[in-house]
Amino acid sequence: MRKLWEYIIFGTEFIREHKLRSFLAILGIVIGIISVTTTLSVGYSIKHTVEKSLQSQINIISIFPSVSINQKRLENYEIESSLTDEDKKVVEDVVGQRGLTSVSSAMDVEIEVNGEFENSTVAMINPEYFDIKNNIMVLTGGRLFTNQEEKMNEKVAVIGKELAEKNIFDGNPIGKEIMIEDTYFTVVGIVNNVSDENEDAISLSTSDVGNTIFVPYMTAKLNLSSAEDPQSIIVRVDNKDEKEKIENEITFALIRSRDIMAMDDIDFMINPNEFFENMDKKVATYITLFLGLIGAISLIVGVIGVMNIMLVSVTERKMEIGIRKALGATRKDLLAQFLVESILLTLLSGIIGIVISFCILFVINFFVKKSTEGVLKITLSLESLILALACSIIAGIISGVYPSMQAAKLKTIETLRAQ
Repeated sequence: MRKLWEYIIFGTEFIREHKLRSFLAILGIVIGIISVTTTLSVGYSIKHTVEKSLQSQINIISIFPSVSINQKRLENYEIESSLTDEDKKVVEDVVGQRGLTSVSSAMDVEIEVNGEFENSTVAMINPEYFDIKNNIMVLTGGRLFTNQEEKMNEKVAVIGKELAEKNIFDGNPIGKEIMIEDTYFTVVGIVNNVSDENEDAISLSTSDVGNTIFVPYMTAKLNLSSAEDPQSIIVRVDNKDEKEKIENEITFALIRSRDIMAMDDIDFMINPNEFFENMDKKVATYITLFLGLIGAISLIVGVIGVMNIMLVSVTERKMEIGIRKALGATRKDLLAQFLVESILLTLLSGIIGIVISFCILFVINFFVKKSTEGVLKITLSLESLILALACSIIAGIISGVYPSMQAAKLKTIETLRAQ
C-alpha cells in the first residue's frame, strides 16, 4: 500500500510538471468519455421513456376500423369500415367483469361561451374512459360525469385545463355553459395531462387533453348532428395476464357479429399500435448501441494518444529509470509506476469528461424537455457514470501496459549510458 501511494505521488508530480503534455494526452480520452456518457445517457433516456410508456399500456386493448394506406405516402389513408354501437356491446359482453370498456370518437368544433367563440375538440366517450385512461389524464377540479348522467341524457362536460384557463370562462369554468352546435353543456370538471401535473409521470400518448371537451357519448349522439359512430373501442383488462386471451375472444366475437366469412375480409384492427410501439423500443435500443459505438471509437483514439505520450515519457525519462534501477527498483516496481501514471491520466480525464457531460446533458435536457413538453427527460444515467469510470481505468491500463513494459525492460547500464 505504501508503494502504491508513492506511485500515485510520482504520477501526480509528473502531471503537474508536464501540464500541457498531460492536457494534450488526456484530451482524446476526455472527448471519448463525453461521447460515451452523453450518447449512452441520451439513448438510455429515450429507451427508458419508451419502455415506461409501453408498461403503462400493457393492459390496454384498442379496436379500430381497418384502414387502407397509400404505399407511396404513408400519411395518406382511408378508413375502409366503421365501428358501431353494436360492436361496443359485443366487446362489453366479452369483457364482462374482467375489465372496463368505452367508446371514443372525436371531432373538431367551434364552441361558444358567454358570446365568445373558441376552437376546440369534442371527445365523445363513456364514463369508463376516464378510468381506462387514468395513466394519461388526471382530474384537477370539479368531478367526472357518471353512467347515470349518460343514461339520463344529461348535457354535462369535462374540459381540459388549457381550455379552462382561457379568458372565455372568466376564471372558474365549473358550472359555466358551453354551446356546441345548438346544444348547451354544463362544465362539471377539469382534467389535465398527467405529465403536466406530475414531473415523474411519463406518457408518449399523442392525445393532448388540454384543449379537449369530454361529453357523454350517448348524449352527444342524441343532441349533436355531427356526432359519429365510435372511432375506437378501448378496453382496460384488470389482469394483464388475461389480455391475450380476452383479445382473442373479442376478435372471434366481432368476426361472428359482423358476419365475416374469411380472414381476409376482417374489417377491424386490434392493438395496431403495439407493432409500432415495440418497433420504437427496438429502435431506442439500436440508437443506444449505435451511439455507444461512436463513443467507443472516440475512446480508442484517446487510448492511442495516451499510449503515445507514455512512450515518449519513457524515452525521455531513461536517466530516472536507470537511477531507480541502480537503487534497487525491480521490473515490477517500474511496471507499476508507469501503469499507475497512465491510469491517473485517464482517470483524471474520466472525471473531467463526466463533469463536462453533466453540463452538456443539463443544457440538452432543458431544450428537449421544453420541446417535448416534459415527456422526454435526458439525465446522466448511473450506468453511463459507472461505465465512464470503468472505461477510464481500462483505457489507462491498455494505454499504460506497453509503455510500462518497455520501461521495465530497460537495462540500468544502457539507460545511464544513453543519457
